[in-house]
Amino acid sequence: MIINRLMICCLVVFVFSLKVTAQYFPSNEWEIHSNDEEIGWSFSKLKIAESYNKTIKTSAVLIIYKGKILSSWGNIDKKYMCHSIRKSFLSALYGIYVDNGKIDISKSLRELKIDDIQPLSNTEKTATIQHLLKARSGIYHPAAYEIAGSDLYKPKRGKFKPGENWHYNNWDFNTLSTIFERETNKKIFEAFEKDIAIPIKMQDFDREQDTYYHYEKDRSQHPAYPFEMTASDMARFGLLILNKGNWNGQQIISKNWIKESTASYSESGYGYMWWIQDKPYKMIIAKGVGGHSIDIIPDKDLVIVIRTNTYKREGISQEQKKRLLELIINSKI
Repeated sequence: MIINRLMICCLVVFVFSLKVTAQYFPSNEWEIHSNDEEIGWSFSKLKIAESYNKTIKTSAVLIIYKGKILSSWGNIDKKYMCHSIRKSFLSALYGIYVDNGKIDISKSLRELKIDDIQPLSNTEKTATIQHLLKARSGIYHPAAYEIAGSDLYKPKRGKFKPGENWHYNNWDFNTLSTIFERETNKKIFEAFEKDIAIPIKMQDFDREQDTYYHYEKDRSQHPAYPFEMTASDMARFGLLILNKGNWNGQQIISKNWIKESTASYSESGYGYMWWIQDKPYKMIIAKGVGGHSIDIIPDKDLVIVIRTNTYKREGISQEQKKRLLELIINSKI
């Protein structure tokens, strides 16, 4: 009798733990948690976070907990420019094609026959794909889609060898698009649609309407690759990364690539086109100018998407974003 009671108690604990830790994946529509406090969140504290959000210039905030919507503020279905979040999209694509053998990130620019308007030096051509992914190429050539005045803050050409110095550098990120397309014989946006957007059932993404190549041929041969996207679809991408590349049982990106690409390789906390924060908890962050971000917090099963209307030159500061995230995360009971 005692053994049977013990077995029943263990079964109850096991079933309860399954209920608490279950991970959901949205199908055509997101599911919504019905009662915040039953799943361990303070409704009143989330209201405080929402009230603070109304005082800053966000356009949409979407909070995903264990694969369901915990809360959303603003229009999560409106498309805004992703800005530098595009780089994390490309990082994920690289993982798929590294895993299937189409891309070897140890290849040098010389092997890849990469050059530019201002010819690369022999030393610069020793930079590898991996150096570019880490923003450590040492190549400070003018690039497309840079913030005005960026050239003033770049080191001089030739000051650092590949691998010696981290510098957030659009030349690296744009050239990675050229390399991707040459090595895979696929266009970035078509690959993103087929390999990521469709498998994770993005609701709003339209490749023909929401993407384009941005050229500045007087600066560089290599284009930027802007995306527009809704908070709702960006949260799906964040959930894919949160689940180590797995989407409802389908391994879209390998766990090894997720681990490798979201490790930090610089004091700045930069991975392979991801920002990494270790304290007070680990965060994997895709971010763009104006406060756009996908904040992935694995230990808390959270994905938080923040959008601003940069079309109207609106945005939030780093301090405002930090405060908003603190209020949201501290709402967990």
